[in-house]
This record gives sequence, C-alpha cells and structure tokens, in this order.
Amino acid sequence: MLHVATELVGFGGSTRMMSRWIDADPSRQNSIVLTSHDGPLPAHSIEAVERSGGTITLLGGMIGNQFDRARKLRELARDYDLVVMHINCEDEIPILAFAHQAALPPVLFLNHADHIFWLGPGVSHAVLNLREAAADICMKRRGIAPERTMMLPTLVDPVRRQYDRAEVRKELGVSDDQVLMVSVARSAKYKNFGGQTYADRHVELLKQHPNAVLMVVGCGLREDWKPACDAVDGRIIPFEPRNDVNRFLEAADIYVDSYPFVSSTSQMEAARYGLPIVSVCEAPEAARIVGINHLGLEGTSLVCPDWPTYNSTLSRLCADADFRKSTGEASRQNVAEHCEPAAWSGWLERAYQAALELPLLADRPEMQETTDIPGLESRTFAIRRCLVRTSRWWRSRSSTWRRCLSGRVCACGARS
Repeated sequence: MLHVATELVGFGGSTRMMSRWIDADPSRQNSIVLTSHDGPLPAHSIEAVERSGGTITLLGGMIGNQFDRARKLRELARDYDLVVMHINCEDEIPILAFAHQAALPPVLFLNHADHIFWLGPGVSHAVLNLREAAADICMKRRGIAPERTMMLPTLVDPVRRQYDRAEVRKELGVSDDQVLMVSVARSAKYKNFGGQTYADRHVELLKQHPNAVLMVVGCGLREDWKPACDAVDGRIIPFEPRNDVNRFLEAADIYVDSYPFVSSTSQMEAARYGLPIVSVCEAPEAARIVGINHLGLEGTSLVCPDWPTYNSTLSRLCADADFRKSTGEASRQNVAEHCEPAAWSGWLERAYQAALELPLLADRPEMQETTDIPGLESRTFAIRRCLVRTSRWWRSRSSTWRRCLSGRVCACGARS
C-alpha cells in the first residue's frame, strides 16, 4: 500500500488518521510519499511506517520542478498494489503523476476535505467518503460514478485511559462539584462569526450555571475573548495547540464542538471516553455538508439547529448527571461500532475489495454529467475566468523568478 500526502502536520486529524490506518492494516506493507513536506516528521507517523515495514519518501527536497516530482511519484507508485491519496485540496503533483492510468495500480482518494473544492476526481479510481453527505456531493456535483463512491468511517484509537481523572481535574483547577466542558480543534475552526466570538456564545450559559467551566484547547490565546472570559470570572479558558488533549478529555464531563467550523475527529475522540457531544448547525438540509453527519456520530451527537436549542441542551447536560451519562454512553457505543480498529478494518477491506473489482479508470465512461445544477453555465464561466486570471498571475510571477535566477532581476523587481 502506498499512501500519498502533501505533508504531515503535528496537530490535526488527517495526519493522525494515516498513522492509525497503517497500524490497523498489519497484514500489508504500508509506505508514505510526501509531495511537499517541510520540517520534522511526526514521531507517530515514523513509528507506524516502521512497524509496517514500509518507507517514507520526501519529494519536497528534490532538485527540479513539479513535473520532476510527479514523474518520481509515478515511478514509485508502480511498485504497489494500491495507492491512497490523503492530499491537500490544491496539490497538483499527484494529479499530474496519475493523469495517465497505464501501468498504474488503482488510485483511491480519501475525501477528508469534503466540504470544499479539491483536485482529484479525474484520477480517482474510487473515492472514500467519511459520510453520506460527502458521497452525495461526489455523485451530484463532482461527477463521480455511484459505483466509485464508497464509504469509510474516520478511524480513531480504542480508548486507553492514561491519567487519574481526579488528579488531572485538580491540576486543571476544576473541583469535584464543577462541570467541565471541553472543546478541541485548530484555531481556524473558532473564527469569529456574526460579530461574536466563540467565547461570547457561551457567556449566558455559564452565567446560568456558576459551577460550569469551558476549556478550549487549540484556539490559541485570543485577546478578543477577554471580555467574555471576564464576564464569567475566568471560567472560559483558552489554550494553545498541544499534544496532550486526551488529558482534557479524560477530565471532561461534556464535549462541545468548535464553531463556525465543526471538528468531527475531535468529536469521535471525545466520544470514546463516554462524553456527550453537543454541536450546532444552522444550515438547511441542502447544506448538511457543513454539519455533523459522519459515520460513528450521526444519531448520537446532539446536533442543535440554532443557538437557543444549543444552550438549552447544554443547560440540561450541566444540570442532569444521569442525562450526561446515558447520552455519553450512546456516543461511545456508536464510535466503537464504526470507527475503532476492530470495526473499521471491515469497512477498509470491503472498500479495497470493491475498488479492485471495478474496471480500470481508463476504461470507464466519461465522468457523470452535472448539468442539473442551477446556474451551472454561468458558474462554469466564472470559474474559467478565475482560472485564466490565476494562470496569468502565475506566469507573470514565474517570469520574474526566472529572471531572478538568471541574475537580471530579483523577486522584488530591483535590478541586480
């Protein structure tokens, strides 16, 4: 198995899932190729590949251009039975490498960024989706044939408690009679929205429940959160990104999702500890791709359609320990039945088998038509115009860089 990624980052669900994937597939040798990685590699990635007997190849340090990296990737891929792309949305190197399917193994695409545009439908033998909403968009909007649209849950580790809960709560300054709410995500997922910060949205709830505390891990130290924090006597506590997030989850009573961008992997990791999960999604059904409807979460995460419902749901959880316990147990069971290795491996084997039984990508009909989309013609024109402008910008920049390399002008336009 060859896993192709743009980079491996230290804080994020996609990188961690790849390591878990490799560990959950011990019968195969798994290797990684990174197209543009810069800096040290996460230890868990290195260790997972070593246990599998594979290798990690970095293309970012190659002498040459994007085409040279694409040729090298294509050459490497020929030695494997299957390729899985975990790439960033804009990574063109694998698209160039796999554009011509001759002498290549099937190339699968992990649709981890299903809510935004990405390159890859034209080279994907099959697309692995983490939820039904993503599969719908693949078939209706991205032109992927139904038989090439498959499901694969997000993979999480089985829970292994590492800390003494009472001791951790004491270290965090949380007393036995307090209710600890925790949220974990990247800073970008806590952007201000509608003139309010994430902290602002929890002030009234915390005023109603003086024994409740909210800790937000990964958001960073936000100066604009200070008025809200002060309004509840410091019971909203932001943290920089850190690697010991399980410590917070083991100490928590309730998990609250990030906003305005949801964090499904964090929800699954919290559910493993039997925490009730609360999220808010104000989008209509047609835009459910921006909400929580993932395998392992749908049906047990408490997804609220508006902020009053969100606040009333959290208020009940803060006040009712039995409701917290029953809701958290339902979350734990759902994740265990879909996302932990014992169950997830079955999904993976079925996806691999189905992909191998499909006709080669080169033999399939043209991609599915998507002309049923209202306004498609005008949107297509706008996209083409945008691409033309982008192409002209890059050509102008490339021209400047070439002159710089030849010694005639530096990148800022000054003569050498």
